[in-house]
Amino acid sequence: MVNDKLLPVLSQNLLEVLDDEEYYDITVEVGNDPYIKIFRAHMVILYYRSPYLRRILSANKKKNDETLVHIKLPNILPENFQIRPSISEKLLIMLIQDKNLQMSETQIWEHVFKWGLAQNPEFPADLANFSKEDFNILKNSLQQFIPFIGFYNQLLKNFLTKYYLIKKSCQRNYIKIY
Repeated sequence: MVNDKLLPVLSQNLLEVLDDEEYYDITVEVGNDPYIKIFRAHMVILYYRSPYLRRILSANKKKNDETLVHIKLPNILPENFQIRPSISEKLLIMLIQDKNLQMSETQIWEHVFKWGLAQNPEFPADLANFSKEDFNILKNSLQQFIPFIGFYNQLLKNFLTKYYLIKKSCQRNYIKIY
């Protein structure tokens, strides 16, 4: 298991790197006029934290002339992009399995669901606009977490009521999340 003192220090160091305004090596322009925001970032962090950005960065390899890389993502809202690089799948599973976690299964699922959405910033902002492919991508991102969330402790009625829209959208697109 990870040393109890190492993880908080490592997390703090990562936050400091993310806020660094001097040593960034990429700018990311998101949104459309008049709602455009430019983010300074670290290419290596974006590459390893987001499969979506990994594909973009692989297609736009950094030149050896030390020119700052600039990419444009007009279809992503600035507030959606502003979410900091999320935790890894392994760490999220470790957190879910932690017996001292003070959250209900529904709260855990909400955070896992948000994590899945954050992994795919190209998704539409509204679930009603998801395509069948979007739901399949989301399903593939989330299905590994299902066995670790103790849904058996959660009242089925509360769960289904809260996620009725998701279930309805999934049925409309002919897929199952579970």
